[in-house]
Amino acid sequence: MNHQDAPVVIGATGGSGTRVFAKICMRAGYFMGTHLNNSLDALHFADFYNQWINLSLRNDRSLFTHDQFLQRDKHFKKCVQQHRTTIGDPNARWGWKGPRSMFFLDVFIRHYPAMKFVHVIRDGRDMAYSSNQSQLHRHGSAFLDKKWEQLNLPHRSILLWNICNMSVATYAQEALGNRYLSVRFEDLCAEPEKTIAGLLYFLECRDQDVAELQEEVHIPDSIGRWRSQPTIEVHELVSLGQDCLELFGYI
Repeated sequence: MNHQDAPVVIGATGGSGTRVFAKICMRAGYFMGTHLNNSLDALHFADFYNQWINLSLRNDRSLFTHDQFLQRDKHFKKCVQQHRTTIGDPNARWGWKGPRSMFFLDVFIRHYPAMKFVHVIRDGRDMAYSSNQSQLHRHGSAFLDKKWEQLNLPHRSILLWNICNMSVATYAQEALGNRYLSVRFEDLCAEPEKTIAGLLYFLECRDQDVAELQEEVHIPDSIGRWRSQPTIEVHELVSLGQDCLELFGYI
């Protein structure tokens, strides 16, 4: 297989626990880049996300011109080239991790039809109370109508979580088929051996020692933090995020 044409991309709502998935990929032999932050995000793609997410996804997409479409593709190719500079073996298994990758699946698939996508999901009720609301602050306006601006932060957070993860799951299932894997962070914490084995099977790295990779899993204290919040507010969160909470088995 020509691994150059089949990267593995990891994406999620920010704060979903993608770091451990990148770490497992790296230990399984995937090149995930060398210019990384503490969360193992591939930093060569950061400017690409910053520049193009809102412009590509805002409600009035008719304003996205053909020239901008070409510029975006050129920018993406440059990011990939920079990311792969230190790969060593050009045909090695490779990929990158960046939560905001999930917003550009259509772009990635056009360039890499054989790519795989790991979609990490974490309970939207927990995500609503996360200190990491970077995606909401940066890109909320590209997804949420102004009528939602009066909602408090947890409500806007789960609304964005619901919209993004539903749209990504729907598109990825149709566009990628069995090259799409959704994984709940809670399942990794509760059943690490089973979840890692499933991930390795998806990555076609079945000769790896699952027991060793389990060492990378650390259960955060923030799991289930929504349970300590006011019941009325939690009910409101469930109402706003119901579609996605049901789809991924949280309710």
